[in-house]
Amino acid sequence: MYTIHLAILITFIVLMPVCIPVSIPSELKKEEVYLIPFYKLAGAWYKISGRLKKKRNGASKVRGELSLLNPARSVDVLVDIYEIKRLGKSLMLLFAGNIIAFMICLSGMMKTPLTGENAIERNDYGKGEKSVALDVYVDGKEIMKNREVVVEERRYTPEETREIFDTIISHLEEGILGRNLSLDAVCYDLELPGSVEGYPVGIQWELSDYGVMDSEGHLKTSKIPEDGCIERITAILTYGGLSAEHSFNVMLYPPPKNDERSLEEKLEDEMEVSNAGSLFGQYSILPTTVDGHPVTYKPHESSDSLLLTAVAALAAGVLFKAAEKDVEKSMKKRATQMMIDYPQIVSKLTLLIGAGMTIKAAFEKIALDHERKGGKELRYAYEEMLLCVREMSGGMAEADAYVRFGNRCRLQKYVKLGAMLSQNLKRGSAGLLEILENEERDAFEERKSLARRLGEEAGTKLLAPMGIMLVIVMVVVVIPAFLSVDL
Repeated sequence: MYTIHLAILITFIVLMPVCIPVSIPSELKKEEVYLIPFYKLAGAWYKISGRLKKKRNGASKVRGELSLLNPARSVDVLVDIYEIKRLGKSLMLLFAGNIIAFMICLSGMMKTPLTGENAIERNDYGKGEKSVALDVYVDGKEIMKNREVVVEERRYTPEETREIFDTIISHLEEGILGRNLSLDAVCYDLELPGSVEGYPVGIQWELSDYGVMDSEGHLKTSKIPEDGCIERITAILTYGGLSAEHSFNVMLYPPPKNDERSLEEKLEDEMEVSNAGSLFGQYSILPTTVDGHPVTYKPHESSDSLLLTAVAALAAGVLFKAAEKDVEKSMKKRATQMMIDYPQIVSKLTLLIGAGMTIKAAFEKIALDHERKGGKELRYAYEEMLLCVREMSGGMAEADAYVRFGNRCRLQKYVKLGAMLSQNLKRGSAGLLEILENEERDAFEERKSLARRLGEEAGTKLLAPMGIMLVIVMVVVVIPAFLSVDL
């Protein structure tokens, strides 16, 4: 897994210096320093693919919305900033997610459960068994993937000799099985050790019939009948002048003529036998050969880190698409702001035209007064009015400029206002003042309705934090009350 993460990381590291000469819009250079390399990567990608040029020339919804949100800026520059910014942030998220995944993968490799090539350290006494996932290779070829090896805790020698004997006896029958799976069907040699690793205890073995098996556990297969025979085995444990005996029966059978088990089944048996044989030691010893084939082990590589990279890539894609939603939200805020400003604009027009100004003069005065005042917040309605004034100064017909003003605003009220001003130029200003006064009254009523609706929306948004605060207060009050109750 780590090779995939490393390849992605190296790709980013190599491309970042290469993309340093790539030019990006000046607004992006003012953002956080760590984002600039990713913006340059995005700029290089668009430059090579030519997609940015297509987006500049194409007629898209986002292009039109960006133009409305920034009427004084070049649309091409706005498209460049928007596309490079969202792709750059997506690349940054992918890069960060891959680094985290690479560190997790690297940490997992450094914390290998193997000591040497085939040993797993046991937990100390009382800490319980542990499970280790291993990939097993025979002759260099993977034969088991993610094979779970359960390693029991270390059995330290107790102070009392009897407790030592009881501990050994409890595992004695399992520890002598060798290649056999059960004492009820013994067809291979048993392993009858003279001592147990980690304990200063000697073991002597006595048999009821030395004719079918010797004291080391080797079967005399020619003497064992086909239907099997029972052998009584007695283990005598000695230490410090004390002794203990443990007797049990085993059922002996001749070995099968053809061992047709698969290599994996044989390896499973060997692993069980090897693990049981080293039960009292600090390490669980795994077999190094099976049927003459060398066996090697590697810690199983978890796919969690690769999954994290995939999640980061998915999140980067979501972030890339979410940029379009941000534009839509900005358009909704623009529409709300313009509806709030509409009654004030109509009121000013009514006042100035009523004072004797022409429509054009009144329109220009409202726009230019706003420009002189300035302000930190961009007011979209007044910016559209300024653009309309500049179009008229540039030679556009006044009636056409008003119609274009209404269409650019994309709100029915402004479309109506633009059409109203344009029509009154053609048929004269008679009755215009009365129409504007009626429009002013309607606009202020709608603004009141809008204010109530926005207030209700704000109240709804406050319900969630208020609910969280209520839960916190209840927890702070109730938990101490319960803790103070004597049970």
